[in-house]
Formats: sequence, structure tokens, C-alpha cells
Amino acid sequence: MVPGQDNICLTIGGGDMVVVVYGNELEELKDNAVDAGGPFWYIMGTDAWFEKEERGTHPILVARNREKIFCSFPLDEALSANLVQETGILVLFPDAALDTVAMQQLEDPGELPDWLSANIGEAHYDGLIFCFYTEQDKAKYHFT
Repeated sequence: MVPGQDNICLTIGGGDMVVVVYGNELEELKDNAVDAGGPFWYIMGTDAWFEKEERGTHPILVARNREKIFCSFPLDEALSANLVQETGILVLFPDAALDTVAMQQLEDPGELPDWLSANIGEAHYDGLIFCFYTEQDKAKYHFT
């Protein structure tokens, strides 16, 4: 956990969603991770996923499985508008503060591992890729 840092949702590379989590809200899911062949591991969509909900008039991004909501993140209108189809969301777990403004300037999400290594070092971050499911996706996969 990085004191004074808030979790944040952002996009890089023209629309790829990244969630930066400075706490341990999703720690227990790391045991379900599958090697994705790169620096980030993958959580099977049947183990846990992200979905968008409306709470009042504000959209939020919710990390959950069938039994439990792990955490949620506020979304601005631009981020919410990007979440219209099934996609992957990268969740970063840094143990140092990130310059998220500079990170958003990356043009290709493939640059992210090198950028992270150069800015905070390989030993100071972890990452998991989650599925994002729309309401139609959840119905298709029998989650509703």
C-alpha cells in the first residue's frame, strides 16, 4: 500500500483501460492468476471480472466474482463511454507512486512494462488482466 495514493482508472494507448490499485482489495485473486506469457497474469473471467454499474447518477467500475464485490472505482463520462463491449482491463499493483499523467501519454499499451520498469523498477509492480463484461456478456456467460 502506498500512503496518500488513491486508486485510479485511466486509459492508455487510445482507449485501453488501466486500473491502478494501491491497496490490497484484489490480493486474494492473485492465487487464481494464469500466466499470460508476459509480465502480467490473467484472471479467468469465470473467477472474477469487472462490470459497470450505475450508482445514483454516477457510473462505477466494479471488481467482483459470483459471491462477492471486491472493490469499486468511480468512472468519469469518458471512461464510462469506453466500456461498451467485452474487453480486458489491466490492474496494476504498484508499491510506489506512479506518474499516471505521464503513463497516459503512452501510445501503445505494449510500452507499459518498459515504462514501469524505467519509472519504478520491475520489482515494484505487479499486474493482472481481468475481463470486463457488459450486461449482454454476463447473460451470454450465464452470470445474471
